[in-house]
This record gives sequence, structure tokens and C-alpha cells, in this order.
Amino acid sequence: MKKKKCLAWFVSDLKTLGGKITSQKFIIEKICNSFDKLYIVNTENLRFLKNANYFFENTKNIYSKKDFLINKKNSKLIMKNKNLKLPNNVEFFNPLNSQDFKNFMIDKDIVIINSFGRNLNELKIHFLLNNYNIKQIQISNFGNLQGALVPVKNLNLMAWINKLIHDSGHFFIVILSSLGLVPKIDIRFISNKKIVNGLKKGFKSYIFSKLNIFYYKKHIMINSKSYDLLFSDKPRIKNEKIVLLDIMLNHPEYIQMGSKSSAENTKKFYYKINKLLNYLSKAYKKKVVVCIHPKDNLKKKKQIFKNYEVVKYASQKNILKSFIVLFFDTSAIVDAIMLKKKIIFIKSRLMGKNSINFGMDYHKRAGVFKLDLENYKIENKEKFLNILNKSKEKYSDYIKSYLAPDGKNLGYEKIVKTIKRNFFN
Repeated sequence: MKKKKCLAWFVSDLKTLGGKITSQKFIIEKICNSFDKLYIVNTENLRFLKNANYFFENTKNIYSKKDFLINKKNSKLIMKNKNLKLPNNVEFFNPLNSQDFKNFMIDKDIVIINSFGRNLNELKIHFLLNNYNIKQIQISNFGNLQGALVPVKNLNLMAWINKLIHDSGHFFIVILSSLGLVPKIDIRFISNKKIVNGLKKGFKSYIFSKLNIFYYKKHIMINSKSYDLLFSDKPRIKNEKIVLLDIMLNHPEYIQMGSKSSAENTKKFYYKINKLLNYLSKAYKKKVVVCIHPKDNLKKKKQIFKNYEVVKYASQKNILKSFIVLFFDTSAIVDAIMLKKKIIFIKSRLMGKNSINFGMDYHKRAGVFKLDLENYKIENKEKFLNILNKSKEKYSDYIKSYLAPDGKNLGYEKIVKTIKRNFFN
């Protein structure tokens, strides 16, 4: 029986699905315009431990049923949140076990977009890919800075154990791929010019600092999804909102590294944030919209920001309409850099060490303005705008290195053409 060539997007679990759809919605839509069907495959039941994933923590798959539902009879994905709506030719597959996946593969020869992890618990998935000789691509077109999580205290033993488990899992899978026991990524599309240029210089300058080059057979440089959005769909850009890209102080990954905000500190933190937002809103006569993290609790954040609109899965469309964008540590800020918006990085001693480090990276490399939440003074609103506008001067360098390193070529077009040429001819 001749197998049908198919394209599938492998995701980690249902808990993170909403966030992944949001971050890659643009490329999903473009791929669906060029292929008959795109499968979304949930890999959580293909792991060694079904209810554990990142750093082996207990992660019972609780997702908001206000966002989407899984029909238990036919495993159909029913989207309830309009921001998560997918093209009609997307088909969801939720394998219950390895046998279920085997049945799925009987009549298919699939190429996958790899969007799951490389920790030890997910090693079983990598073995399955090897068993079926499945080709893989990876799309790293976010244009963000990749920071490494670190324990917040030198003497926090559990945090260091979590760090070791995470790093060793990554290292172990890379080694197994070199031995041919698990597959490598066939093609990695990447918008980070520095990595691609480093690879061109050869092994001598890169082999010891970037071990994961062995995990990818080929790197192809593309422009980021932020570039594609701006230059393909030509969206309407406005300057009508103060947009806050909110922080999730107690994000599970931060907790694993020993950082947890107390109820008292959280209250102090958001009191200061609300005060800042109130000033900016009145000074510039703009309404405020708060965009929260995909994993965050919408109901609780609406209570914290009771005077403002609070939304989930809508950062990009609000950035397009922003007058000023405020952020802490989110990679979503790259859309604002691409659009050359006025940006404020908020730094606070009430934030965790990792949050501060990630935000400071954008301050250092893109030149975004840094505001100390405990020690700031805006004496003149016009002068403050001048400061924010002046901070845009370094945006161009960041854009050339991380967002638009491939001239005027649309990234999604290069992705689609390469997949068809290499795997579907």
C-alpha cells in the first residue's frame, strides 16, 4: 500500500497548546494555504510518564475549557476562543498510546514540525520518530533572545537538581542523535543571523560553545514571523493604546529555579504597576490593555487590573495598535521592536532573577528603555516621549540580526518552498 505524504505539527501537550497556536498562528495559516492538510499531534501520551514533562514535575493536563474542548468520542479539537481559531484543513490527533500512534501511521508517511522538548521524559517520542523514519523540521522564526534559566540562589539544591535534569536531558538526546539512536532535525529554519554566521565560520569557533549544532543537519536563515506579518499581510498599524505585556511572576519554570513571589510581594508589585499605568493613561489620554501569559489565570488578572481591559492570546493584535508597549520578560516584545514602537522594559526588585535577566537582554541588545519600578520619576510627559523615541536608535541593529536577516524574502514562503522541494517531490 502506497502511503500518503502528510505534514504534521507535533506539540508537547494540551496545557501549552493555546500559547503555541498563538505564537505560530501566522505560519500555521500560511502552511494550510499550501498543503491539503495539517495534522496537529499531541505527544503527551507518548512520553514515558504521561502526567509529567518539564523537569519531571507533575503536570496533570489542566487547560481552560473556555479556550478549547476535546471531543472524547472522536478526539476533535473544538475551539471556543476566537483568537485560537484554526484553518478548516487542520486535523487534531490525540494518540492515547504508542499503539494508537502506530495505527495512525499505517497509511501515512509524515514530515513533522517539531515543537516538543528534549527532556528525558520525552525521549520515548524521539525513539518513535526513529522507528518510523520520520523526517523533522524545526521553525525558529520568533526573533527573540534565548536566555538560559538559572537557579536564583546558589544553595538551592532542588533548583540545581532541576537544572541538571533539564540540561542533561538535552545533552543526552543530542548524543543519542549523533549515535543514530534518535533522529536529528533535518532542517532548522532560523532567524538568528549570529548563529547562522557562526556556523559558516566552521567548527573551530562554534563546536565547544554550541553543542546542539550536531542535532541539526542543516540550518536555513529566514526572516522572522514579525517581519512576515508586517510585509505580507500589511496590517493596519495604529497608536491608540497603552499595552502592557504582563508577567507571570509564578511561572512554573521560574518556580523550578527557586523563584516564587509571596502574596504580599505580588500585591506590592501590582499596586506599583497599576499606578504607572494610571499615570501613562491619563498623561497621554490612551486606554490601557493588559495582555497576559497563555498559562496565566484570566479571572485573577481581571481582578488585579479591574480598571483595564485584560486579554489572553491577543498580544500581537494589540501591539499593532499600541502607542506605548510595556513589558517585563516576554519574547512577544519582538513584534513591537519590528514595528519600532515606543517600548518600556519594567525592572523591579520584586521580580525574579530570571525575569530580570531576560528583560535586561532586550535592554542591552535592542536598546529598549529601562524603567526602575521602585525608583522612577517622569517629570515631563513630552520629554519622556522623546526619551522613548531616542531609544529606538538601536532597534535597527536588532532587526537586522534577529528579525530580518534575510533581505526582503518572506520567511513563510521560504519554509513552504523548502518543505515541498525536500520532502514532497
